[in-house]
Amino acid sequence: MSTRARVVGDVYPKSPTTRARVDIGLPLPTGTRGADYLASLRTGLARLSGGARVAFVIAGTDVLASDPLGGLNLSVEECAQRDQLVLERLKQLGVPAVFLGGGASHQGADDG
Repeated sequence: MSTRARVVGDVYPKSPTTRARVDIGLPLPTGTRGADYLASLRTGLARLSGGARVAFVIAGTDVLASDPLGGLNLSVEECAQRDQLVLERLKQLGVPAVFLGGGASHQGADDG
C-alpha cells in the first residue's frame, strides 16, 4: 500500500519519471489559491487507504504565495490547514506520522 501523493499540472512534478513514481494525481495550475488547493487535497486524502506502518510527511512551505519557486498561492494559515488535514486523515487510517518541515529558504519565510 502506498500513501504517496502527487501534484500534476504545470506546478509539480514536471518530470514524467517522477510522475510515474507516485500514486494519486492532483493536477494544479500555477497560482492555485488556498481554497482550491485544500479542496484538491481533500479529494486526494479521501483516496488514501490504511496499511502503512508509518507516514513521513514533508510539510514544505514552497506552497506559500511568498515562495518564488513553488508556483502556488497559499497563506501561512492555509499551509497549517493542509498539515492538519493530512494529520487527521492519517489518524483516521491508524497510520502514525512523522512531519518534517521543508522549504522556507526565501525572503519573508518567517512571516506569519
